[in-house]
Amino acid sequence: MSSIKIGFENPENPDLAALHDARIAFNFEGYDPADCFTPPVSALAAPDMRFRVARLDGVVTGMAALRLDDGWGEIKAVFIDPAARGCGVARALMEHLENVALAEEVRLLRLETGNLHTDAIEFYSRLGWVQIPRFDPYPENDTSLYYEKALS
Repeated sequence: MSSIKIGFENPENPDLAALHDARIAFNFEGYDPADCFTPPVSALAAPDMRFRVARLDGVVTGMAALRLDDGWGEIKAVFIDPAARGCGVARALMEHLENVALAEEVRLLRLETGNLHTDAIEFYSRLGWVQIPRFDPYPENDTSLYYEKALS
């Protein structure tokens, strides 16, 4: 049986470079760069971010971050290595970030994703996320979808 471990790692760790490159390429694929809001690696190290890495049997397979805002949090930079999809890594990362949010006394989470990321859209819906109108700081565009989840 596979073992998923999630924890903090410095986002600028060279061991994560290939996954960051894949994340950025995936998020830009099919989109006008002006409509792509994936954060650069340096932003994931900001004080308001809670960056986490998932390892499956010791191998880096996923990443995600929680950005803290005024009274709510935003899920950012969710990416799972395609070879590890379907193994529970994304669910484990999202549940972990929900627990981080609760520990930070955050009860409302939001996220932005692209309309071409149909697998992610279905996944978020299965986890109880609901589609909402655009929220700041995102500009109006034709490709972004916005979701929210209340935590209890």
